[in-house]
Amino acid sequence: MTIAHVLASGVAPRPALPRAIYRIVVRDLLLKCSIGIYEHERMSPQRVRINVDLSVSEVVGGAHDDIVNVYNYEDVIAGTKEIIASGHIDLVETLAERIASLCLKDARVEDVRVKVEKLDVYAEAESVGIEIERRQVKSRPIEDECRAFPVTPLAVVKLGGSLVESADLKTWLTLLSALPVVVVPGGGPFADHVRSTQRKMGFGDACAHKMALAAMEQFGCLLADLEPKLNPAASLTDMYLQLAKGRPVLWLPSAIGDHPDIPQTWDVTSDSLAAWVAGQTGSPRLVLVKSASLSGATAKIGDLVASGMVDRAFPGFVGAFETEVAHASDAVAAVAALAEKRPVGVKAVP
Repeated sequence: MTIAHVLASGVAPRPALPRAIYRIVVRDLLLKCSIGIYEHERMSPQRVRINVDLSVSEVVGGAHDDIVNVYNYEDVIAGTKEIIASGHIDLVETLAERIASLCLKDARVEDVRVKVEKLDVYAEAESVGIEIERRQVKSRPIEDECRAFPVTPLAVVKLGGSLVESADLKTWLTLLSALPVVVVPGGGPFADHVRSTQRKMGFGDACAHKMALAAMEQFGCLLADLEPKLNPAASLTDMYLQLAKGRPVLWLPSAIGDHPDIPQTWDVTSDSLAAWVAGQTGSPRLVLVKSASLSGATAKIGDLVASGMVDRAFPGFVGAFETEVAHASDAVAAVAALAEKRPVGVKAVP
């Protein structure tokens, strides 16, 4: 489908994210364990058989034959051995709960089933034990996901949707794909169509907000197709898994949904969302790539808002990171400056 077709028919349907659930299994792990409430069970270890079955959310883009992108079953075995080695456990329920908690520490694990059996209790029975199932807590804010992956990007770079048909776009993508950055797609003509459709049909801002996020993803899908070295990521966990390997990330924003920090109005556009990502990831820099020109070494953020260069909510999302505005035609110089940690374009100041 071409851009012209999308604009003629409305915002294209949101593509299915390349996420999937895969299963990790540990079968019939036999270990000696000091377990039980009776005195003779405290005197000597006994055999236990442990089975663990995990449902794991696949990283966007797939594993790419890299262990960092998958849950490692060695962590289950090594962690279980550490739990058993830590001291006597009275109940098989306690051992099962501790193993489940170990697995759920990884945000990618959706749910886990743990079965613990004692093998030497009754001569008449092969085993006695318990099986439990536990699920990941879904109420955790998305920003908490980053705590397990303390890696920061070199910069967050927002590529304005106005670049959608620019000859400079491919140059930006090629150069950025060699750096550990997070690329945020603009909404461009896709978001413009949401605006015009809302004016005609009168649906609410909350609906328009979700459609605009999908519009950003349309541009994001285009960018991913033009530059396959960019690694799509729908969550902060996905971002950090890629950044930990020094890879560039392409943010797909629809997963933020109804995040309480992000107002669902047209005051918030991809500029503010890029600033939000910079704050969440601890990025030292935010670079907004625009087709419009700015003069001078600095520009006041208030003036950028007044001129429509950035959205009205943008000042509230600006954080400790440096904010700079680069022109679309300056890709080579701007990316070189990023790589060398030199100033880029026009610095936005309070």
